[in-house]
Amino acid sequence: MFLALVYLVLAIQVSLFAVLAPPAELRLNTVVEPVSEFTFTETSPVTIILGTTQSIGFHYKSNFLTSLKIASEHYGSGSFRLKHTSRNEYIPYTLTFDYGDGLQRAVAQGTIVPLLGFTVQGGYDIYSSLEITSESGESASEGAYYDTITFSVIAQ
Repeated sequence: MFLALVYLVLAIQVSLFAVLAPPAELRLNTVVEPVSEFTFTETSPVTIILGTTQSIGFHYKSNFLTSLKIASEHYGSGSFRLKHTSRNEYIPYTLTFDYGDGLQRAVAQGTIVPLLGFTVQGGYDIYSSLEITSESGESASEGAYYDTITFSVIAQ
């Protein structure tokens, strides 16, 4: 009986110490690095066939909300233009872009447009295209023409 009473007293003391111990905290931190990848299916420079519409595929992946600004080096007179390499002559073209909802929209030079389709679980994962439609160039001077289009990704 005495031995059972000693075990009972020891068990009560151990239980009291366990209950009276202060709670322990473990704080967890992590950093998720921003990811933004914009790639084209075509290798630059892309050869434009005058008088046609050409589709150029792209993939955009990001884990943060972004907007996009598209600008042309030779934009002028209200249109995108291919410039002759040695003359001050131009061939106009139109540019449309899918901002993430599957619809091609006319690009406004230098305008910042929010990308669509962001999800909290996956961010952006857009596989789509842009389209370039050029004029025929029938009255254009012989020679090479070019333009540089810059795509600027801007965090929101």
